[in-house]
Amino acid sequence: MSALPPGFIEENVVTGLTRPVGVAFAAQDLMFIWEKDGYLWRVSQGVVDPAPLLDITDEVYTYRDNGLMGVALDPQFLTNGRIYLIYTVDWAHYSQSGTLDDPANDTFGRITRYTCDAATGFGQIVPGSRLVLLGQTHTQGIPNTAGTHCPDALVFARDGTLLASCGDGASAFITDTGGTRPSFQSNNTAESRGILSAAERVGAFRAQLVNSHNGKILRMDPATGHGVPSNPFYDAAAPDAPRSRVWAEGLRNPFRFAIRPGTGSTDPADGDPGELIIGDVGWNEREELDVARQPGRNFGWPIYEGLTPTPSTYPTVNIANLDAPNPHFDGATCAQPFYFFRELLANDTQNTPVYPTPCGFPIPVEYRFVHARPIVDWPHSSAAHARVPIYDGNGDAAEIDIDDPASPVTGDTFQGASALGGVWYDGQRFPPAWRDSCFFADTVFRWIRRAVFDDDGDLIAIDVFEPALPSGVPVMMTVDPEKYGLYYVHFSQTPGQGQVRRITWDCNGSGAGDDLDIANGISADCNTNGAPDECDIADGAADDDENGVPDECETGACDVPGDTNNDGTVDGDDIAAFVSCLADPGGPNAPGCRCADVNEDDVIDDADVTLLVGLLLGD
Repeated sequence: MSALPPGFIEENVVTGLTRPVGVAFAAQDLMFIWEKDGYLWRVSQGVVDPAPLLDITDEVYTYRDNGLMGVALDPQFLTNGRIYLIYTVDWAHYSQSGTLDDPANDTFGRITRYTCDAATGFGQIVPGSRLVLLGQTHTQGIPNTAGTHCPDALVFARDGTLLASCGDGASAFITDTGGTRPSFQSNNTAESRGILSAAERVGAFRAQLVNSHNGKILRMDPATGHGVPSNPFYDAAAPDAPRSRVWAEGLRNPFRFAIRPGTGSTDPADGDPGELIIGDVGWNEREELDVARQPGRNFGWPIYEGLTPTPSTYPTVNIANLDAPNPHFDGATCAQPFYFFRELLANDTQNTPVYPTPCGFPIPVEYRFVHARPIVDWPHSSAAHARVPIYDGNGDAAEIDIDDPASPVTGDTFQGASALGGVWYDGQRFPPAWRDSCFFADTVFRWIRRAVFDDDGDLIAIDVFEPALPSGVPVMMTVDPEKYGLYYVHFSQTPGQGQVRRITWDCNGSGAGDDLDIANGISADCNTNGAPDECDIADGAADDDENGVPDECETGACDVPGDTNNDGTVDGDDIAAFVSCLADPGGPNAPGCRCADVNEDDVIDDADVTLLVGLLLGD
């Protein structure tokens, strides 16, 4: 049973889906749902089209957590019909050899664009409109060498740039620093096929390699797929190189992320796509929620998991970054030709970051990074606590349990196993206490929480919204254009059991969302503000005559004496309206009877009859 805050309810929106992983709105009554296997469905006024808008199931690789994982609609979709997809390519389809969906087949991720035909209500794809923006070939894609953590999500920023999240593409079952991967995950062909460059053969450390798509947030021009010149590592000589696209790095599996509404520039040249809220799926011990407000942020994986060093050899192993040559290497007095990844990342501090000095020389500035710590991490174990970052007395990075009385963030501790990045609710339909909040979730533990930030953008509270969804495994969340609800996609491996559901406010306790009450005629909405009239009144709207209609809807009523039906004219139609009100025991307080009190003495009686007759006769 749901344990949502009082007044919230959960409703089915679309049922009968098979392995759905996402939903996007083009308009309040037009949405698109995509399924992991490679189907994209149009849903108009709540009805799913009988045939998919797009079927790329032959091209999409679905082993483990691969598939068609992300879709984004162009900000001008209703004008240009453009829709963007991110997915893992089936190597057998790409190479025209082997078996489709062959388990453990090393492959790559791709981003493509299609155009929906406006003449068909966006119900068909324009022939020949397909354009591959990233991953035209296997050497240009997003490497996937272990069946997990590859392409994730697509989001448009206010400046019109397209952002994509990509996992590290490494094994989750070993400390993957390159070399042979477990056979149930990988056929270990990424190297020989050329999916991995020489520098990328470092396993999870690809998340720390600037010139790799893995473990990154990418920022691209949606017209070309090229990186944006205002990106932090942009190379004008190679605009489609991974480094040209990279916006943030050091992520393990940024499965879902969102941009805070109202943040960011509208000019892509400013290099400010907004404030990103990223849910990064952890490894063995910690999940995390990250915030990226500046370019080039490094979130630490695999050297850090959450706020602290990863409990493995990742923080100490010497893995060379082939894109970071040591200028002091001479083979004699300096025998280290490349810097190690661990040497290039310093922990957060309020002081000057400290880096090693290989061969006795400082590391060049262009290779150095500082760990951008998560705003919160939470444990897999119930014996541990959720934590938030602080600094110790020396100004160095430290952490504190969220439920410690000294914590700068209020909230009870919690655990989980698979972070689901947030979505902002910035509407007015929810009660004030639940507005302007970032909702995030855990796919395994099925809870939803909300993060509250102060005016400076600092996290100040984490509150439970739904402690355990009773009927859903959330894999994506979004908000509809009119802000009626928090929509989430319930994933199910069982055919036909997937759903899109929503959590919405039920202001009048009818058992249905407020918009449904209005659409079904259960409630009136005289001021067309999207809220039932009775809820406006309950929220403080004036209803002096207590007729159930907000006074604002009756402003200007009775301006014409004798116009009992309030149509602006005194004529025969006013007689029927008057007679009905004369017989109504509610008098002028009855619905629609305010203007029948012609002499405004708060009763409808013979005196009003006399006045009305005179007005009808022109006296």
